[in-house]
Amino acid sequence: LMKLGFVVKDESTQMFQMTAKVLRLGSAVIETMEIKQRLLPYMRAINNACDVTTHCAILEGTEVVTVERLRSSDVVNLDITTGSRLPVYCTSLGMAILAFRSPAERSRICSQINFKPFTPYTITDLNLFLSELDRTQMRGYATAIQELSLDLKTMAVPIFDLSDNVVASFGVSYPIKRARESGFEELLVQKLIEVKNMV
Repeated sequence: LMKLGFVVKDESTQMFQMTAKVLRLGSAVIETMEIKQRLLPYMRAINNACDVTTHCAILEGTEVVTVERLRSSDVVNLDITTGSRLPVYCTSLGMAILAFRSPAERSRICSQINFKPFTPYTITDLNLFLSELDRTQMRGYATAIQELSLDLKTMAVPIFDLSDNVVASFGVSYPIKRARESGFEELLVQKLIEVKNMV
């Protein structure tokens, strides 16, 4: 903990004291809990109305960390739980956050990504990934089609704080065969955009 800067040792008493870094850690936990509480009613509503898996996540380095997840009844469902980490580049949750970060921060994070394929559809080229982030920003939501797992499609929107900084993402996932249902994806996009605008 000393090496990480969470505690310092008082040499005269041989006692340890917590540093302000611990408070920042606690602040991040509180913020994550607040995001979960803000999004949970919308997650439940869309999960129940559309029978899709709903997720919310935060960005940590080059990964997204799942804050909450409500599963659908579909068989195609990844084994992801609260705290699960996924690469930012092959998830709509990650792209929804990264696309709305500042250009400097986006470049910094992208320079640290170790692109590797999870499926034949995973984007592993930095320039193609940057183009996808630009498309995400223009349309207001991200998509990932079989990039993390075959037969799975996901969509997500950014969630902003009161200062208009992106702090999280909210998304849905479902078997790709459901994309053929008339009006299904249009309804999901509408619901996701509504959540983005209301939260």
